[in-house]
Amino acid sequence: LIIISCVALLALIGGVILFINRNKKPEPTLEEKTKDKKAQAKEMYEKGNEESGEKAIELYKKSIGLVPDFVPPYISCAKEYKKKGDPFKAISYLSDALILLSGKNEESDAKQFESIILERASIYYEYLKDKDNALKDCDYQYSITKNSKLALGLKRLIKKDFKESIKVLDEVVKNDSECVLAYKWRLMAKMEDPTNVITVELSEEYEKLNSLEKDDPVVFSIIGYIQGMDSPDLGDE
Repeated sequence: LIIISCVALLALIGGVILFINRNKKPEPTLEEKTKDKKAQAKEMYEKGNEESGEKAIELYKKSIGLVPDFVPPYISCAKEYKKKGDPFKAISYLSDALILLSGKNEESDAKQFESIILERASIYYEYLKDKDNALKDCDYQYSITKNSKLALGLKRLIKKDFKESIKVLDEVVKNDSECVLAYKWRLMAKMEDPTNVITVELSEEYEKLNSLEKDDPVVFSIIGYIQGMDSPDLGDE
C-alpha cells in the first residue's frame, strides 16, 4: 500500500511538473531581448519629447542607457542642455552622436551627420564665441560634402564676409524652407553687415525663424536687437 501511495504521489508530482513546463514561457532569445530593449528605448525617447528640461533629459538618458547606439536621444539631450544654457554638455552629446554616425554610408545618416556637426559649430560660434572650433567643424563638413552650402554660409559669416554668407544661405533657404540654421545665420549676417539697414523685412524674417525654433536663446536675443534693445553681440570677440 505504501509503495502504491508513493507511486501515485510521484505520478502526481510528475503531472504537476509537466503542466508547469508546458505552460512556462520559453526564455527570450538574444534577438528578442534586443528588440525589446530597442522598443523600450524608443518609448523613453518619445516620452522625453513630451517633456522639457530635467524631466526630458532624464528620459533621454534612460533611452541611451537601454540602447547606447540609438542616436536621436543624444541630439534631443543636446537641445535641452542648450536651452538650459549649458553649451558644454550640449556639445558633449552632439559629439557622441557624431561618433555613432561616423563611417555610416546611408544618405539619411550623412544628412543627419551634417545637421549635427553644424549644430555643434553653431553652439561653438554663438554661445562660446569659439570661432576656431566652429570653423573646424565647417571645414570638416565641407571636406565630406563639397556642396555643403550651409557649412559655407556659416564659414563666410564667421569670417565677416556677410554679403557672400547671405547669398549662399539664400540658396539653402530656397531649397529647404524649414532649415533653422540657415534662417538664423542669414539673419545674423544681415544684422552684422555694417552696410545693411535694420528694416521691417528683418523683423518679418525673424517671425519665420521664431516659428521654427521658439526655444533658442540666440533667437530671443535677435528679436531684442531688432526691437531696439542691446546688441546680442553675436560672434564677436
